[in-house]
Amino acid sequence: MKGITREEFIKYEHDRFFAEVEERDFTETKQITRFVKWCFDNHFLDGITRLDLDRFYEDDCICLPRMIHKGMEVYFVYYSCEGKPVCKFGIDPVNCCYGDYSDCSIAIQFPFSSKREEERFYELVNAILDTKTATSKEWFNRKNKAWTGNYMTNMCPTRV
Repeated sequence: MKGITREEFIKYEHDRFFAEVEERDFTETKQITRFVKWCFDNHFLDGITRLDLDRFYEDDCICLPRMIHKGMEVYFVYYSCEGKPVCKFGIDPVNCCYGDYSDCSIAIQFPFSSKREEERFYELVNAILDTKTATSKEWFNRKNKAWTGNYMTNMCPTRV
């Protein structure tokens, strides 16, 4: 199915979509909303389809498809465990995730434990998106190795 254009998304879906994300964001400081907005601002949602949006609106969680931009994939997982919401995501070069977000080079679970940890995360992913940085070059050159969070993770082994 063909994705809707960024302009169509902004005109017809943006406000409703982000109102829903914010409503479903269980973090105290709206960290999930901030991350989804980062994905939008950095064009990861540009390929979203009408079917993806219909699934998103029908669900009571944040159900997003695999998002791809500039050779980077974001896997977003949101579910309920023992009555509590859980939100995790992984980031890897395209086609390098080994079947689970926790196998990705960047494996994150919301909420971040501190503002500093969240800032460190955004510094890292922004450096990776800037293909001129040494961080980006190294990250993409190592893409065929299993990383299991060794670029960045905030998940304790007991939470994985």
